[in-house]
Formats: sequence, structure tokens, C-alpha cells
Amino acid sequence: KASVRLKCEQATILQNLGKALHCNDNLDEIAMTCIKMMPNDKLNEELPINLHGSLILQELLAFNKPIQIVRSLLNLEAHVLRKIFSDPRGSHIVNRFVSSTTIGEKSRDALVKQLSGEYVSL
Repeated sequence: KASVRLKCEQATILQNLGKALHCNDNLDEIAMTCIKMMPNDKLNEELPINLHGSLILQELLAFNKPIQIVRSLLNLEAHVLRKIFSDPRGSHIVNRFVSSTTIGEKSRDALVKQLSGEYVSL
């Protein structure tokens, strides 16, 4: 939260989180590893959503340039996004995604397109 409030060291925090969760350099898997709070090499889809991981991801979406996080979320399959957004701990992620002032309209539209076919389940 301090990094968002002070608008500093955001790239460093993101890179260090990626290293801690064993993500590759372009952070393709950062969203899922953060949500599950599990290193990439031990990641399993059946793992529950971690409350603290969800809170961290929500703060990352408030960064000045959250494009790596946005891409990571949009790279997830629609049924995986539905599971995340249906969970009480994960539902706040989509709230932060659509309410963030730093995420563009194209990214929001891409999320809506990604979730097509899953609206009834949500």
C-alpha cells in the first residue's frame, strides 16, 4: 500500500515478488502464483485462493503501470477466471480491475470478452 500511496519502487516490488514466486522475467504467471501464494513450480489449479495473495494482487492492480499484471490475468483461461472471480476472496480482484484508474478501457474490454460464456456461472 505504501508503494501505491508514495508512487515509488513499484517496478522493484513487482520484480522481487516475481523472483520470490519463481516466475519468468516477463511475469506471465504472476497473477496465478500471487493469487495462490505458491511458487510457479509448485502451482496447482486445485489450490485454494489465498486471502493475502488476493490482497497483494489487488494492490498490484493499483500500481501506475500494472500492464504485466493485466496481461497475466488476461492470459488465464475463461473458466479459471470464473473460478477466481466467483470465490469470496477473489471477487475483489475484478472490482479493483474495473475500478482502477491506471487500467485502460481496452484492457477492461478484453476482460469482458475473455469472460464471455461465463456470465451465467458468475
